[in-house]
Amino acid sequence: MLDQKMSQKNKVSYKITFLEGVIVFLLLIFGFCFESFTRGLLFYQGVFHAEIIVPVLIRSFIATVIFIFAYRLVRFGLPFFDFLMPQKENEKISKGQQRTALLNDVTIILGLILASMPVRPILQKTFVESDVKDFSYAFARYDAIPSIIILSVPAIILIYYILKYKKGLMKYVHGSVVVLIVCAVGLFNNSGNYDARILESRVNWITSDWDKQKNDAEQALSAAKNDKEKAVAYYWLGVSENRKGNSLKAIEYQLKAIELLPEYAAAHASLANGYLAEGNYAKSIEHSNKCIEYDPQYAWCYQAHGNYYYYTGDIDNAILYYKRATELDPGNRELKDSYEQLLKIKAN
Repeated sequence: MLDQKMSQKNKVSYKITFLEGVIVFLLLIFGFCFESFTRGLLFYQGVFHAEIIVPVLIRSFIATVIFIFAYRLVRFGLPFFDFLMPQKENEKISKGQQRTALLNDVTIILGLILASMPVRPILQKTFVESDVKDFSYAFARYDAIPSIIILSVPAIILIYYILKYKKGLMKYVHGSVVVLIVCAVGLFNNSGNYDARILESRVNWITSDWDKQKNDAEQALSAAKNDKEKAVAYYWLGVSENRKGNSLKAIEYQLKAIELLPEYAAAHASLANGYLAEGNYAKSIEHSNKCIEYDPQYAWCYQAHGNYYYYTGDIDNAILYYKRATELDPGNRELKDSYEQLLKIKAN
């Protein structure tokens, strides 16, 4: 008889765990849909790119399984969440109480995922060629507002059930704890999110939105915690200014970047182009040489070196270095276009 009761209890537990997992997974997908709508992730140049969905589904599924499993282990070994749902051992649990318990677990698990797991997709690379769509993916934590919106879906329903089925002071305590969880996740995800800002800055560079790129880089700089992170933020600020034609400001940012990270090849490449725009050819070749020295596999070092030769009238050497850049990064549309344009100039 006891074994039968235990077996029945285990079946119920498995069903609840599975249902929690389904709800958490669907809420993470809801978050993706929200981001897709606000950021235009699924559309680029008017084309729908369904291939972005697959890695999002995989990442969301993995996060759900890991956190459901970890949460169940915690509840089994250290049931410190039980004070939120006190019940007597032989007390019959109503459907309302079951739903309250279910949504309570969902809210906690989802909050933990949003605060610690990078599940928000960012369009990291978008080089669109005539017949090739090349996408790679990156993920970051959701920002404060999206986190609150996603978490509020189960939390609002949970609070309704708490107020309806809990009695006495406990319903207000439990409801307050739920509100605190939502606010804490939002506050935590509002503090920094450096990786997201850097990745988005790169995306905005690819899509040529220089003002937004600068804004994201400035936020990344504010969230940076060490010299390396600050250097990368300064680099993207410099790239933005370079693209907008503000070469002096770009040089200022890149000098700050290499002051913090002297062997930062990308910053040297950007500096080379900045000095070139200012007509300082000696400084330009100095930094493109340093770029190649520090990272001989970085395509933009050779592009900057090729720019120097182009500006100084040495087309043959310019072609040589542009070709090397395209060999190192064959999928880069901008490098390929520059190389082909130079070949046409040479031919004419």
